[in-house]
Amino acid sequence: LVIVNSRAVYDEIGARNLPVRRMEVVPNGVDPNVFRPADAWPAHDNYVLFAGRLVPQKGVEVLLRAFAVLLHRVDCPLIVAGDGPLELQMLRLARYLGIPGRVSFRHWQSGSALVELFRNAAVVAIPSIYEPFGIVALEAMACARAPVASNTGGLAEIVEHGVDGYLVEPGDHL
Repeated sequence: LVIVNSRAVYDEIGARNLPVRRMEVVPNGVDPNVFRPADAWPAHDNYVLFAGRLVPQKGVEVLLRAFAVLLHRVDCPLIVAGDGPLELQMLRLARYLGIPGRVSFRHWQSGSALVELFRNAAVVAIPSIYEPFGIVALEAMACARAPVASNTGGLAEIVEHGVDGYLVEPGDHL
């Protein structure tokens, strides 16, 4: 028995014609005693949150480009909570796009610090190019925050567009 965490992974493995006799989807979950709405909900601190690794598949470059466009319409900061091999490149891209004062790079966050970032965000951005599951979307929704996520992989299974969040095409920053 092979257990996978999304229908997207199930389909991906199935397409490879591997000698798997049986496969079942068992989605990930989050602890609702940890990831839960803030006591003062629906108040928020009016920022967009990205939480994840700074690697190409997570789409942080797309998010920074989209955020530069978005700032012409709304006034809010972006918090990037994560680290990884693209960190320096993303700092440089923010500077190139003219938004370094609007983007706060907070490095990797976990535990109560991460939960507080979710609870106080206006929205959580998940711009992944490839995402087999998307646990960040579950964490955001458990904290009563709408995810704006790429319509790819497991994210498309978690977020119902216009109901509990929004789906956008992967790689589209406009």
